[in-house]
Amino acid sequence: MPGRSVLYYFNLTDGDEMIRDENGIHLSGVNSALISAIETIAEFKQENPSYVHEWQGWRLEIADSSGWIVRSIALDAQS
Repeated sequence: MPGRSVLYYFNLTDGDEMIRDENGIHLSGVNSALISAIETIAEFKQENPSYVHEWQGWRLEIADSSGWIVRSIALDAQS
């Protein structure tokens, strides 16, 4: 029997503005969502290093289908 997937949304915010993920993605759990988010941020930083300074103060918030924020990752974090 396949594992149950959960719909997660990856929203960007600086506390004032928010760029909402309108579609979300089905993943197997919070750990999968966190790994996906970290990989996406790392790829973005590698492909667009000149934009990193523009994301200071922004974070990616992973929300479940009820809107509950399950993780938050600072985009300007050193990693």
